[in-house]
Amino acid sequence: MKKIAISTAISTAIVAAALATSLSAASAGNSLSPRQSQTFKMKKPLWLKIQYNFACFASGGGTDFGTTVIVINKSTVAVPAGTKVRWKMAGKTLSGVKTLPQLAPGKGIDISNALPQPLATGHPCTVRTL
Repeated sequence: MKKIAISTAISTAIVAAALATSLSAASAGNSLSPRQSQTFKMKKPLWLKIQYNFACFASGGGTDFGTTVIVINKSTVAVPAGTKVRWKMAGKTLSGVKTLPQLAPGKGIDISNALPQPLATGHPCTVRTL
């Protein structure tokens, strides 16, 4: 019984010494005291990313052709300000990136002069968040 108790005490002392050594070695390169903590910026996991639903189409100011892209939030939740989206015109190589203001459900934004060439009003596009 004494051998087990001594063996356990020695093992515990060795583990504690190894832990103390590794902690002091890890903190030797920075100025943090053992009681301070560091804050790490973490990205949201993909499964936590909110999926928004958008409507998107070309628009002209009262004409049949236009260079404005309309993006409408069709989600049931508001899109927060600063959300970046990529829009792409269907069947075309025309696309762009826009940082959105806050968009309540059903509200939209006009991206004026987004198209280098006029497209038929109502020409569809797709939108995805970045």
